[in-house]
Amino acid sequence: MFLHTNVAAQQATNTLFGVNKGLSRSFEQLTSGLRINNASDDAAGLQISARLSSQVLGLNQAVVNANSGQALTQVVDGSLSEVTDHLSRIRTLSIASQNGIYGKGDLQAIDEQVQAHLQEIARIADSTTYAGEKLFDGTFARDFAVSASGGQNIRVDLTQEGKGLGLAALGLTGFSVSKEGQQAQALSGDDVSGAGAFSAGEVLLNADDTPGERRLSVSTDRGLTFIERAVELVGNQGINATLISNTANDLLGLGATSANLLTGDVTLDQANADVRLATPVGEFQISSSLNGKVGQYEGQNTEDAEEPLKTLDEAIEMVSNLRTEIGATSNRFSSALRSLSNTSVNVERANAQITQSDYANVTSEETRFSIMQQANISVLSMANQIPQNVLFLLR
Repeated sequence: MFLHTNVAAQQATNTLFGVNKGLSRSFEQLTSGLRINNASDDAAGLQISARLSSQVLGLNQAVVNANSGQALTQVVDGSLSEVTDHLSRIRTLSIASQNGIYGKGDLQAIDEQVQAHLQEIARIADSTTYAGEKLFDGTFARDFAVSASGGQNIRVDLTQEGKGLGLAALGLTGFSVSKEGQQAQALSGDDVSGAGAFSAGEVLLNADDTPGERRLSVSTDRGLTFIERAVELVGNQGINATLISNTANDLLGLGATSANLLTGDVTLDQANADVRLATPVGEFQISSSLNGKVGQYEGQNTEDAEEPLKTLDEAIEMVSNLRTEIGATSNRFSSALRSLSNTSVNVERANAQITQSDYANVTSEETRFSIMQQANISVLSMANQIPQNVLFLLR
């Protein structure tokens, strides 16, 4: 028993100091929600947590990038969908313009609709932007980083080899369904004065292959009739045409068939009659027994009737191919978003296990330290009474 040294009290004090420190740490973990509040709490865990936290921040930014890229593809796809709708409508109108019953005014009305659709396509190509950047001017190409560490990018390329998506790129500059040809030379020859004037002679009509409908005008003083005249239609490719209608002022439809001679009546029931012809492929001649000659005319042939549709089909295919690429790119962004989100969640969970407090465990520890603190205070109080026992020895 010592008077100046109370070993029991010192031991109780040391134990109480450790208990108080543990209790203080429990309180800190409960109030902050973190297991590691200082480097001294877990030095190795703090280092791992720092790397995981940095990775999570990178993953979250990659998610933002992927969302931006996917939003871009949605804007592009929406615009391309509109362009496709306009092209499809133009194609329908082009087919409608080849209906032989339509006159010049009807074709002009159809062409006005076509031009309106073309203007809208041009407007979409010129005005579609994303974050202030024009998308269809032939220069837009961007990379979107979709990884936490960089180096993994998804590229959105709308350059179309520098052509963009305007009318020129689609091959629709100057497109029209009501182009008119030009008559090179009017009907020449002697005036028709009677039936006797229809002696041996010829009417020559040479047509090129440009689109349009041409008329052969015949002027008479009174109604005359061509009766039983042989009409031979000779094509430059060895293919002749069939006379479908032979009445003045009606359309003479020519369908390509084998070579033959055709006979029929053409009645001129008024002083000025128009005979309209739609040309087949290539140049051809019409020979009959009418004096006089007709000069060069531009006519519409079957190849030119198909050419606008071919142009439109190519434009639709071009837009569809670009939509396919954009759709595939959008799917890549969607896949990247799923992968990034899953990775971010798992990394955050791992980081939480290292840094955050387990409240069930910490609460249990706090209760234990509280009991130990109370016990140690009682023991220390009793230990401090030991030196007083010396007084009993001195009595």
